[in-house]
Amino acid sequence: MEAEYIVEYIEGKQNIPTLKINNLFIHSKYRPIEEAKNIATSNFEKHFTFVVFGYGLGYIVDELLKLVTKESIIVIDPLIENGQLKIAERHLQHKQVHYWGKEKNYTLLYLIDKVSLGIKTMVKMITAPHYNKLFVASYKEILNDVRNYIVRTRVNINTVSFFAEQWQKNLSMNLLNILGDPTLASLEKMYDCPVVIASGGPSLNKQLALLKTMKNKVIIIAAGTTINSLLKFGIKPHYVVSIDGSEINYNSFKNLNLGNVTLLYSPFNHWAIRPLFRKGYCFTSTIYNSIANYIYKTLGKDMPQIVGGGTVAHFAFSIAQIITSGPIAFIGQDLAFTGEVTHADSNQGKRTLEEVKEDNVRLFEIEGYFGEKVITDGPFLSMKQTFEEMARFFANGIEFYNCTEGGAKINGFEQLSFPKFMDRFAIKDINMVTTPELETVDFQLIINQLQRELDLSDTLLDTSKRGLEILKSNKSTTYFSKGILEKLDKIDSEIMELVEEVQMDFLLQPLLLKLDGVFLEKKNETPEEAYNRSFNQSKFFYNEILKIIDKSIENIEETLEILTNKERLDGYYRK
Repeated sequence: MEAEYIVEYIEGKQNIPTLKINNLFIHSKYRPIEEAKNIATSNFEKHFTFVVFGYGLGYIVDELLKLVTKESIIVIDPLIENGQLKIAERHLQHKQVHYWGKEKNYTLLYLIDKVSLGIKTMVKMITAPHYNKLFVASYKEILNDVRNYIVRTRVNINTVSFFAEQWQKNLSMNLLNILGDPTLASLEKMYDCPVVIASGGPSLNKQLALLKTMKNKVIIIAAGTTINSLLKFGIKPHYVVSIDGSEINYNSFKNLNLGNVTLLYSPFNHWAIRPLFRKGYCFTSTIYNSIANYIYKTLGKDMPQIVGGGTVAHFAFSIAQIITSGPIAFIGQDLAFTGEVTHADSNQGKRTLEEVKEDNVRLFEIEGYFGEKVITDGPFLSMKQTFEEMARFFANGIEFYNCTEGGAKINGFEQLSFPKFMDRFAIKDINMVTTPELETVDFQLIINQLQRELDLSDTLLDTSKRGLEILKSNKSTTYFSKGILEKLDKIDSEIMELVEEVQMDFLLQPLLLKLDGVFLEKKNETPEEAYNRSFNQSKFFYNEILKIIDKSIENIEETLEILTNKERLDGYYRK
């Protein structure tokens, strides 16, 4: 039974309205504006996104708006959600104020990510007086969401920085594959049968026997290296999704007997995996619009961009939504240490909980599939949150079920036992779509493009070096002259135009993250401090661009060497 809340509007001592909820003052009875000002000023920090839990009469938001410049404010209030309070018109119309409630078709984490400045990890929660007592469960849930968002974002930033060079090389080498393969768009709604996504969690083990007997009545999609567990049990999936650009991922595939299994892959997937498969379809992620644009300009190929996340299973979920109009089942999606292990048998990533504990990993207790408490960690929790975000996006589309029968409960997914899913939906044999023959690859098209990129890279090098020279020629130590600023603006515009024409997007990401996170304006900055910050930021930018160009040239030259060497080309590219 939901708690009842009595909301009272009261005229304060200075004729300023205040608010009581269940006999607790949300704003001061005596000086509500002054109280709100103290709350805002004590919590305000430049560059942060503020999540205000408890709107009341909007006084805290008013005072925050006096302090912010570009920062955003997110308002959450259960009483707005149930209609007992309303957001004032002055805030509804303000572009820096955003309301979120559980009725929205997107999660709080999605909204934070959308409205945050470049530094996505700088998020602060401000709680109105007594709201943590009045709405205990909501308060804890939002606090955990904010904390987990920060952890997840840090992990994503570290991943981008760590894999940047490998991903860029993969893009360059995968151009050969992408040019010859159809895109995922060719499979759009080609099936009306059920799809089973097999992930590598420990509960997968108990589902394999049934999956094997029914393998001709469902489309089976293996999430990445889960294919090892399936093949070990004698199950060849129809499709395997792979997005991992690491050498470890390649090693998980290189000795497998893949037969007619079809690969669904992204441009940043390890470049040597596609030649192991006879057939493949390519796609890219919605967060890499620049990659899709580059491939369209370079190869004339319109790559479908799909919603993903931090793991291959997120992409598999989106892909299943694209290829079928039938129901979708997840198995092996534990996202917890079921049986005190991380993965199913035959998965090369399998570790025990004790081994994980030795790494001093922070562990959490969360609600399990059957309502029990289960143990998880930060990465698993982040994956769970992404699935829950995706469930909101896909809520009005195809039916999807969590048939894992173990691990964590994933909110937004209907739970159904795997035998019941099969009994209900796996009624008739499937008809597999015939994959188109590999297109005739015009290697000269790629060769010409890559040679053009080498020429553009030389121009980029010269432009960046000119930027450094102009920067150093400024005479003042407290400001840039108008002439210098105009020249630097022109240089920066030329650089940003050129980088769109050369394959260096993955290499650029860590640089842009550093520019957003390192060179932040300080509170009460002096003119000299502001100048030094701006000077050092520009110097860092030009020097890093020079390094990125060198690495990009190395990737281009390696791809060209394969394309122009018949022996290496025949060994690489499977007709």
